[in-house]
Amino acid sequence: MTKVFISYEHSDETDIAEHLFKRLKDAGFEMWKDSHSLMPGDRFASKIHESITEQNHVIILLSAAALASDWVQEEIDTAKVHKRHIIPVLLQKMAIPANLSIINHLPMFDGAGDWRALDKLVNALQGGESIPRVFNASGRNDIGVDGLLVLGESSQGSADLNDPKSVEKAGRAIAEQALPYLKEAKAGLVTHGHAGIAQAALAALLGMHNQMPKLYWPSRQEGGDFYIGTKQCFSLQDVRDRAQREHNR
Repeated sequence: MTKVFISYEHSDETDIAEHLFKRLKDAGFEMWKDSHSLMPGDRFASKIHESITEQNHVIILLSAAALASDWVQEEIDTAKVHKRHIIPVLLQKMAIPANLSIINHLPMFDGAGDWRALDKLVNALQGGESIPRVFNASGRNDIGVDGLLVLGESSQGSADLNDPKSVEKAGRAIAEQALPYLKEAKAGLVTHGHAGIAQAALAALLGMHNQMPKLYWPSRQEGGDFYIGTKQCFSLQDVRDRAQREHNR
């Protein structure tokens, strides 16, 4: 399993560090982040040094505050000494520090909303290109994720289910939000929980994109919580192609 260490400055990078930790962990990477990985009684310096030496990749979240942090500088130096694969992620426009200037950096100026940068970041990690991408249109952001990279989530969650126009409008809104992810990242679609809205979204996508995405659906775990994984999916395009071939026989 690919191991990834996240280096960040607590004062202004906690939210984006937590976002990356969750997204990458859900995608199947073994993550190390101090707030999750340090145990009571651990000595900060020795444990962090030890952990960096065990990782395949070290993501450095760069900002003005990070460059002023002795901790972040120490983590950069440790990663360089032990020849870890360093990925500098630039959170704001700034001059690249000399000790990272020869390493290609990744701009992520829109923070947690920069899904294109997240897509590139995962591609830069060992095994990252093979991880399926999805756009979560389920209307739920609390579902568990197993082996998928969630690039974005729909903000369209409800409609008047007694009004066909309202259902159609909700489905089209989801389709418009999902379309860039499907076209640019070849992402699959996690379906909306209501069948009517899901059908309206798929119909709108067919009209806008003329191809149907790989479809994922939430399943219940034994404890009752919902999750999505690599096995709960099929390609609507493949279904349509098979039906067309059988029709033409």
